[in-house]
Amino acid sequence: MGYVGSNHKHHLMRTNNTDVKFFSRDLFRIMEKSSSTVRSVSCDVCQRRSISKPATKWCPHCEDGLCTDCHEHHGASRSTANHHVIQIEDYHHFPSYVASVKHRCDIHKLEHEFYCTSHALPCCVDCTKDVHSSCLELKPLHDVVKDVKSSNHLHEIERNLSDIVDNIVKLTKEREENVSKLEVQKTKHIQTITHMREIINDHLDKIEGTVLEDLSRKHDASKVLIENLIDKLNERKLKANAIQEEISLMKEAASNLQNFIGMRDLEKKVNEEGKTLVILQEDENFYNSDIHLSYSEILSSFTDKVSVFGDVLVQTSPRNLSLILGKRIQSQIVLPKVAGIEQIKMRLQQKIKLKNSKGFDISSCEILDHGKLLFLDWKHERLLACNIDGSESRVVADFTGNGPFDITCIADDKIAVSARTSKMIILTEFPTGKIIKKINVNGECFGIDHKDGKMLVRLVNSGIFLLIDVAGKIISRVRFPGDRLRYLTWYMDKIYCTVTGQNTVICMNMKGSEIWTYRNVQLREPFGIATDTNGFVYVAGRASNNVVLIAPDGRSSRVILSDRDGINKPQALYISKFRRQLLVCDKYDGSSYLFDF
Repeated sequence: MGYVGSNHKHHLMRTNNTDVKFFSRDLFRIMEKSSSTVRSVSCDVCQRRSISKPATKWCPHCEDGLCTDCHEHHGASRSTANHHVIQIEDYHHFPSYVASVKHRCDIHKLEHEFYCTSHALPCCVDCTKDVHSSCLELKPLHDVVKDVKSSNHLHEIERNLSDIVDNIVKLTKEREENVSKLEVQKTKHIQTITHMREIINDHLDKIEGTVLEDLSRKHDASKVLIENLIDKLNERKLKANAIQEEISLMKEAASNLQNFIGMRDLEKKVNEEGKTLVILQEDENFYNSDIHLSYSEILSSFTDKVSVFGDVLVQTSPRNLSLILGKRIQSQIVLPKVAGIEQIKMRLQQKIKLKNSKGFDISSCEILDHGKLLFLDWKHERLLACNIDGSESRVVADFTGNGPFDITCIADDKIAVSARTSKMIILTEFPTGKIIKKINVNGECFGIDHKDGKMLVRLVNSGIFLLIDVAGKIISRVRFPGDRLRYLTWYMDKIYCTVTGQNTVICMNMKGSEIWTYRNVQLREPFGIATDTNGFVYVAGRASNNVVLIAPDGRSSRVILSDRDGINKPQALYISKFRRQLLVCDKYDGSSYLFDF
């Protein structure tokens, strides 16, 4: 192989087996730099002669639609006889990252003959004389894309995708088996309850219904949770199947170049599905559920003192199933480990600056699973939203007169807003801002959180936490006095809240019994509070101008963010357990900070 051009000393070396992998690593950059292919439904050759005929074929090399007549001429012509022509229907069904690949240079209109490893782009002869004149290595494009459809790399992508589908099937089967086990356990406990009911006096009639209802409700809630997870797995399976169809179509109809260049985006999609599946199955909701029933110790001998039949508990345990993943996917996944308090580190991903002439006083924030950010400006009584990079900031809803204080995400399209003045919870549709429902709670609503279809809200004037479902039905009341106890987060079976006036953080169980209280000089004016998946507690200290990390047992802590990290009087914060990100919001100037951890 000789040199390209008389003034260029860039030897075109023969490709080897690593070229395909090298090429596909840079596929996404190629996609960004390649312009979109126009998908014509008319014959381009006829159109150039001012004739309108529908195209039945597509030539990727010429980038022309061809009618039946032109296709015959195209196949008979010496210059185009070896072009790989496909059905126009196949072309229309190509994924965009394949259809956008061009065989000709946009600048010089010449066919691509070389591949520049420096720029990760195919190029024509003229490109090697100007744009790529100083590039160190140019390779013949034919050598780079040769045998790409049968390459080990493409086979590996297909194997990874097949593993993902197999994993989805296994996870689905496991969830279905868990449902069956719950049914058996439910039946067993019902039989036990019924048997005990038969051997004691009629006093049990009053409490039997309560425990059966509790058993069925918790069984149904666990069953619904598992079925929802199965639905998510089915969605992932549909996406994986769709990618499989794209691969089949690419191998059957796309050119070698299109397959070669398309593999990067294809691999990215497969890797993304693999990572999403791993993150999804690591969620605490994927733990196995078991129903247990604990009986009152004095049930058989002291029936006159028994007020409850028993407590139904759903215990979760880690799954035994291991996922089968390709090495490429495994290398890109770092599963979260339970680190000590000193090992948790924050990495600033994005600083967001909201802009509005009214100014700001952010009291609450959220990260939606699809990446949108929400901010509640309590002073101006409005809900704001923007993209994760801070772009497209806008007002979603106006709550004038309601005194909004806190928000919690019921679903990606449904937000619950606690309102102090109107003493209600306002369910709002996102992104439209339409009010779906108003739930009157007859108390000044402050902190609010949501889990498993239930909301926990702090009613300051009543000194209680109200547990309520999204339909407005009161489930229970947790009494704990204190008019400065306002922000809260609800994780597992514990309530964590900040007491601003006393510079303390309190952890209690769902019966209102205090588990621990944290107080330290490094935390002043605690406001926003959140927990991560391991039970570590994050608290925004407005006066101390920091974020303090507290161990799950409340015994140790450290300042994890301070003014050195850019924050200024932080008031609201939120942790996305799904995305493993922390959002911290300054009180006044609309500045927010998104951290990975």
